[in-house]
Amino acid sequence: MDTGTIKIKKKLILKNEISFNPETLENLKRIGGVDISFFKEDPNKAVASLIVLDYPSYNVIYEDYELVPLTLPYIAGFLAFREVPAIEKLYKKLVEKDKNNKESKLPQVILVDGNGYLHPRQFGFACHLGVTINVPTIGVGKNFLVIEDGDEMTMDYVKNKWKTETLPQHKDRQPLIGKSNTLYGYAVKSNETTTNPIFVSVGHKIDINTAINIVLKTCVNRVPEPIRQADIRSRKCVREILESNKKGKKEINTKMKKKIKIN
Repeated sequence: MDTGTIKIKKKLILKNEISFNPETLENLKRIGGVDISFFKEDPNKAVASLIVLDYPSYNVIYEDYELVPLTLPYIAGFLAFREVPAIEKLYKKLVEKDKNNKESKLPQVILVDGNGYLHPRQFGFACHLGVTINVPTIGVGKNFLVIEDGDEMTMDYVKNKWKTETLPQHKDRQPLIGKSNTLYGYAVKSNETTTNPIFVSVGHKIDINTAINIVLKTCVNRVPEPIRQADIRSRKCVREILESNKKGKKEINTKMKKKIKIN
């Protein structure tokens, strides 16, 4: 682990420092969701999204996007170094805008499309983001990287166990514990119809039980609603940019053809 990561990881907090009741979620009013959608035509370009939902209505009360040029190469396990700066920029914009709001739209907790403590260095995207912006975060992944802590910490082992044992019933959870007896997170059955688990882990300033509680309360579908909305809207933004670019190219081509005919 490089010295920069070690330095920021020292600030990681794995217990609740939250503004709401961890069991009943009383006083929880605003939940954030972040996601990044990529351009298939250009893997070095993406759209980052920050969404804030009112809880428990799930109405979107804030949304913002950032077109991101990904200058760093993709390296498994180092996703945060490419993508956290864009989310950080979006959050700082919200902080500035919020100074003029009569009612705050700042999220009390942010759900991240990516893992937190469930990571080879126990410092995934959700941890990195939470420490960077100093906000409680929860990691929610659809898979996870191999963690060198026994066969138990591989996707194959977890998914086979999930399918062959009495799990899954709705809200069932399977602890992800390595040979070292480290609890990295949980595989969770998020709703009645899904056949695959989601992987929940601590990001920053929250404990695992509170994280799971929030995830299950916000799972109308398989993926928690704040993340689902961030994903839907960032993908829509990508499509709109592509359509706009195509329209622009058509207009340029039309002008060029007219110019050629005149000449």
